[in-house]
Amino acid sequence: MSNELLLLVLGWLLGMVSSFLTGLAMFWLEGKRQSRDEATKQRREDTRTARNWAAEGKKASLREFDLQGASLSGKDLAGADLEGADLEGARMWATNLSGANLIKANFRRVTAVGANLSGAKLHYADFSGATLVEVDFSAAKLHRAKLHRVRKAERCIWRGVEIDETTELSPDLRKEIENQCFRQRATDQELGPGVG
Repeated sequence: MSNELLLLVLGWLLGMVSSFLTGLAMFWLEGKRQSRDEATKQRREDTRTARNWAAEGKKASLREFDLQGASLSGKDLAGADLEGADLEGARMWATNLSGANLIKANFRRVTAVGANLSGAKLHYADFSGATLVEVDFSAAKLHRAKLHRVRKAERCIWRGVEIDETTELSPDLRKEIENQCFRQRATDQELGPGVG
């Protein structure tokens, strides 16, 4: 009889532990789902705000915005404060980001075609896996930026871009930038002072 009672108590305890662990797992999964839903809702709100940024009367800061996978094609974000923004996988066809603060921005896997990044502050920006076609980087500041793992960089404009030894570039891209800057200096010297 005592063995049956012991088995009964043991079964009851195992049932309680099992119920507790199941409840704990369900609570954890529900928390993860709510966090994911909140992140998705925030990303949608951030994308809506960024898309309407140029139309807003008072310009909101877009710092730390989550714009992963957003379509920013044709949007005017000139002068926007996007420091630390997450633009991973965003599509930027003819997007105007001239003069924007893009320090520490995440441009991983971005597709940018005809985008304007002239005069932008791109310190610490990461372009790993990005596709850059006909992007205007004129006079952009690229100190400590990561461009050495760019997927593709074709027909980009690099005139007057600021790079140094801290800028991570592939040898081919560094050569292209230096050639464009050299050609620009030579053209400026041919035209003489005060011209151009």
